[in-house]
Amino acid sequence: MDLGLNFDQCKFPKEEEEVLRPEELLKQYHEKRTALDAKIDQTLSEIQNMLGITID
Repeated sequence: MDLGLNFDQCKFPKEEEEVLRPEELLKQYHEKRTALDAKIDQTLSEIQNMLGITID
């Protein structure tokens, strides 16, 4: 059964991957890691405060 459909014209989304220079990639990695570490530290601090735990 031929429905006469041409899927080449459907404009399926294409995932494009940005390729960065190694220096830029490492810079972005370290920035994201620093931000995540700070967020984790903040969350752990809030949990410790809720539980009344003090860690020196």
